Amino acid sequence: MDHNCDACDSKIEDIPEFIRQNLIVVTRKWTDICKAIKELKDNDYNKHLILIITDLEEEILENREKFSKNQFARNYFTTQIKQYLEGTKKSAGEPSAKSLWAKPISTQLKFILEALNSASDSKKFELKDILYFVEIIQREIISVESLEGLLNLLITEILKEEMNREELKFIVNTIIIMFIERGYHVNTLENLLPKQLSLFQDHWNLISTSKDRLHLYRALIYESPKYNEEVYSEDEDYKIALKQYYDSLGLKDRIFLMKKIYVEPPKKYKVIFKLSNFALANYQSLNIGNVYFYIPKIHGKITKSIFRDDTYIDESSDLVQFEKRIQEFEVMSESIYYVAVDIEGNDFYSMKDQAIRTVERAVSVFLRKDTLMKKTNNNEIQIISNNYIICNDLGEGAFFEYSSRSNKKFDIPNNINTDRIGPWLSSKNSLNKSVETWLTAIELYRKSVESVQSSDALLYSWYSLEHFINKSEKITVRLPKEKEFDKSVFGEWYNADNISVLQLLLAIVTIKSKFFDDFGQKNSQIDHTTCLNKIKQAIIDVKNDVYNIYRIRNMLVHGSNTKSKLLEDYSKRNKEYSLRLILEIRKHLFATESDTEIQPINTYFTRMIIDANVAFEAVVNNDMDKFRKWIIQ
Repeated sequence: MDHNCDACDSKIEDIPEFIRQNLIVVTRKWTDICKAIKELKDNDYNKHLILIITDLEEEILENREKFSKNQFARNYFTTQIKQYLEGTKKSAGEPSAKSLWAKPISTQLKFILEALNSASDSKKFELKDILYFVEIIQREIISVESLEGLLNLLITEILKEEMNREELKFIVNTIIIMFIERGYHVNTLENLLPKQLSLFQDHWNLISTSKDRLHLYRALIYESPKYNEEVYSEDEDYKIALKQYYDSLGLKDRIFLMKKIYVEPPKKYKVIFKLSNFALANYQSLNIGNVYFYIPKIHGKITKSIFRDDTYIDESSDLVQFEKRIQEFEVMSESIYYVAVDIEGNDFYSMKDQAIRTVERAVSVFLRKDTLMKKTNNNEIQIISNNYIICNDLGEGAFFEYSSRSNKKFDIPNNINTDRIGPWLSSKNSLNKSVETWLTAIELYRKSVESVQSSDALLYSWYSLEHFINKSEKITVRLPKEKEFDKSVFGEWYNADNISVLQLLLAIVTIKSKFFDDFGQKNSQIDHTTCLNKIKQAIIDVKNDVYNIYRIRNMLVHGSNTKSKLLEDYSKRNKEYSLRLILEIRKHLFATESDTEIQPINTYFTRMIIDANVAFEAVVNNDMDKFRKWIIQ
């Protein structure tokens, strides 16, 4: 696809007004999607082909026999993959952005669908053949050519007088995911595309009026001339050079700067953390691969000085602030250890996360022997500081993050009876079984929240949910059987191990949580057809989430590891699900006057399902007041 139009070659200041407005929409969509990914509000992210294809590969490698018998699992991957084939049209005769992007791998996708649904047909591809197709797909979909195709699709959409918002969302979402796969953190990505589309004058106004200029210089378009006092003796000289660079870029040039960023080779850095409750015998230093444990006062400085004595630096500049942070970070004690990790990358946030994982492995795997490690007080766990600094390969300051924790404030439930609940927490006698189940679920959830590793967080939050359903008797999985609740909503459940019960319960508490934001305000209105569609989609989304969380849980329990790229995402989602169910049961427990009124847990679950069915049927019958009462009760 080639764009040789006047608008593509023109400066942003000179393009037609409708294109400028489209660019505003694009940058807003970009930042909104980044925020939605961070806040788990983007329901398209965890279904994207780039991410789920690895999960399918893992199922075939580690769980093929069970996967072959699991209709829900095969249907899930079939549904997601079908969306990327040419049969998906955005309008009559016009292929969708999904199918255009996936066209180079469409044959492999068709073969995968054949294998997923071939049963025992010897003339068709089998599940084991999927591994070969996946290998090709994984290589192609994050290639530079794949990104080029997306950038061209983005330009095509920008040049339209009326953009297709759904097509735009897919294009932007895919570009973001590709950069995440390249090692970029979503915090960095949030401003990446908007920065390439920024206007010169707006940015120069910020530079010329701000004391913190170095921070603003870093926010310029990619490959902008760097500020250097030896080259530019006055601000006006630098302004001229900067404006010349901006003016040299047409719209297409700016968009395709994303390609240059994508292929930029990684640079070498050191990520440095302070450690607590950690010591080595005889206060020695230790190198383990790219990890270096040391005491700065004994073994040397954390970083080199970043100033020359004869150079004046504005006290408000980032470099001075960095030096001050280092001084605060350095506690010059002969017993406090630091750890430095050699990392290659281009994104500081991602490098920090990678460094933490590396340090945790080094501490847990290599430093367990008593002959090497000194005993710390009460054998406390080694703790990595939340604060860190990053230096370049020369030891010069490049980035820091320094934050202090603030105490969290908790809202006290209106109906809490502290005199009654107190004995639940301190009672030495046997507790009511439902209360005991609820408190144990809370303890498991708390362990999930406190876990550093996403794998531990996912397992503990799942155990919290599992504890509820394992303590329950058989519960009927039911939804209204009206035609509005079609097969994709009603007919497909994960029937093993009570998982279908969990799917429905979590769908119910999720629907209540999502709709409360709409109905929590007076005079809020929602069309019953829209409401019904949102209910159905929420049920489908939760069912798919629970399947994927359970699948990853099984990989972690039985294989001790998972290759899933969605581990962190599903770990966060499952913590939310666990908390929602805990709060729902708390509501029922706190509504009782005495412990003798407390019912078995499965009674509350059954009541939840019955009440939800009544509410959903009310929506079908356009009785929105009844549905509203269920939401806000």
